[in-house]
Amino acid sequence: MKRHVLLVGFIFLSGSLWAQNKTLGVGVTTPNSNAALHVESPTGNQGFILPRLTTAQRTATGFTSVLGVADNGLMVYDTNLQTIFIWDGAKWKSSAQVAGGPKLVYPYVDTVASAPNNANLLRLLYAGSAAENVGVAHFENLNPNNGFSAIFGRTNSVTNGAADLVVNNPANTNDALGVTTNGLGRAGSFSVNNASNQSAALHVSTNGTPGATAVNSAAILGETTTAFSAITALIPPSASTSNAISGITKSTDAGSWAGYFDALTGTAVYGTTSSNVGGPLAPVGVYGEARGTGSVGGAFWIQNATNTFPALYSNTIGMGPSLSVNLTNASNPSPAVVAQTNGLGHAARFTVNNASATVPALWVQTNSTQYDGIAVRGLSTGGSSASYFTRQGTAGTPQAAMWAENNSVDGYGAYVESINSGNGNPALYATTNGTGPAIEATTTTGWTAIMGEAGGSGNGVFGRSLGSNAAISGETTTGWTAIHARQLGTAGSAGFFNIENSASTHPAISAATDGAGSAANFQINNPSNTLAALHAQTNGTGPGISANNTSTGDAVFALKSGSSGSAGNFQINNGSNPASALFAMTNAGGGSSIGAMNTGNGNALTIFNGGVRVSVESVSSGTIANRAAAYRITGGGPSFTFGFGTSDGEVFMVFNDSGVEITVQDVAIPTGEGRTIIQFAPGVFRGF
Repeated sequence: MKRHVLLVGFIFLSGSLWAQNKTLGVGVTTPNSNAALHVESPTGNQGFILPRLTTAQRTATGFTSVLGVADNGLMVYDTNLQTIFIWDGAKWKSSAQVAGGPKLVYPYVDTVASAPNNANLLRLLYAGSAAENVGVAHFENLNPNNGFSAIFGRTNSVTNGAADLVVNNPANTNDALGVTTNGLGRAGSFSVNNASNQSAALHVSTNGTPGATAVNSAAILGETTTAFSAITALIPPSASTSNAISGITKSTDAGSWAGYFDALTGTAVYGTTSSNVGGPLAPVGVYGEARGTGSVGGAFWIQNATNTFPALYSNTIGMGPSLSVNLTNASNPSPAVVAQTNGLGHAARFTVNNASATVPALWVQTNSTQYDGIAVRGLSTGGSSASYFTRQGTAGTPQAAMWAENNSVDGYGAYVESINSGNGNPALYATTNGTGPAIEATTTTGWTAIMGEAGGSGNGVFGRSLGSNAAISGETTTGWTAIHARQLGTAGSAGFFNIENSASTHPAISAATDGAGSAANFQINNPSNTLAALHAQTNGTGPGISANNTSTGDAVFALKSGSSGSAGNFQINNGSNPASALFAMTNAGGGSSIGAMNTGNGNALTIFNGGVRVSVESVSSGTIANRAAAYRITGGGPSFTFGFGTSDGEVFMVFNDSGVEITVQDVAIPTGEGRTIIQFAPGVFRGF
């Protein structure tokens, strides 16, 4: 009741004050007559709360649509942005925008239609003179997912650029513009998108004098600590007659350079051209010419002894060779190309990166008729290979790492010889990490595609696969063998095949034929030889021999024509191995896993030692669903029948363990007894 009285009194008092002074006072006895509302905190710890709206409430159409010019000055507090907004008669503005303060509401976008002549729309001037580090402007974009630049400049002016950077202090040794990137893009990119522009995308000029080295006063200095180029110049096809890099020196000093390129780890010079003009005057990426008797057209040095990159790297994406060197002086006894390195890198390396290219990275040809005038000859005086060929192409490209061709009637396509009698390594060694063979030989004549002959204790042909495919693959379209190996020594195999990769699931030897002959034929022609014609051994979990026939023939066929010995002998020499020496399985319902026949009126099956174990099936219903050798009846019935087809001569052993007398295929079996039942006619069984 007291609160109601006080409220009524306050309203009455406020109304009186408003009526008398045209001023409403809250917490003040005598309000300021110049204010329509005068609020004071009697306790000194109170404030004034404006209407509090969220950003969605403040900008809602239902609210802003009823505001107009007459509502100019309306104020609310935005709880999301935590600032005061004032209606200016047309739109909301923050208190900072109204007061002209430095705080902006982002994103801040403003367009100025006009400005005084020679005026800067935004100008920051620092006039300090103390020795201190003060930046005039600092821009950072810390959002890694933001696709915009921290600074973007653009101008439509006909005279000035988008940005001018000037260092006015002649004693300043720092860069006028420093560009650094920690990302995957370029540190700087300069583009001219106007096709009629005849100026350079980047123009650099220096009036400096030479320093300790000539490169210190260069107009452009490129430096890289990675394997990429310090400076890369590219000419588009529309300007193919121009130079990617043009260096001109007007100095008469004999020690001056028109261009000087130095790379500590990366590429010193990288040149490219997209010109379609051919001929001897065609534009080239890099062109060097020597006219003096003691000068060279081009010189490439690597002065870092630990550098693993080549001194000269040539690359092409066209249809021509990656590097073409021509020596036109017929009396010149020097080689057309001399490559030498004292470092750890290659003396020469040739690469074609165009997957559609039909020419090799290195193509060598000779027209000499002399024995020593071979196309390629490798000589090694150390422990490394005289010639080494490797190919790292993509899948599906059937090109060779080394291609040798002979068009003469009596020469070799390739001749490999090891002349050191103490060398225990092969004269030719081939290895592959792909899915194809290390060596593939094809013949269209009556001779073998591969012929190996060993006169000592070594192997005529040695194939080793470390991958998932065959070590040696031979193909022939004639009546001769694709691969023929012969051993003339007293030791060693004519052919040895080994897979040393434990994860490989492929055989060391795979034999297949589409003809009428055998896929593989193993013979021993020495009657005193006591070894097997075929010996298979495995230390893995797979079979020693696996045979598969998808046609009507036998998967394995063994024939013995002698007076003694078995046609097939299967043994397990490991006493702890619980598996079978011979295991047969079939998915055919009408066939047998093992079929035995004796056409000489002898036993078809003989067990010399050990017992016999048969499969046992427990049955508890009237239908016997699964075929087994022995059945134990535990319940159901009392009448039982086979739920699968049977044939004459099939034998089944049945034991009644159900507790009552039963019948199996009309054969009565008392409880606790067993019977052997045999089918003599379709559906007719007899018990014994």
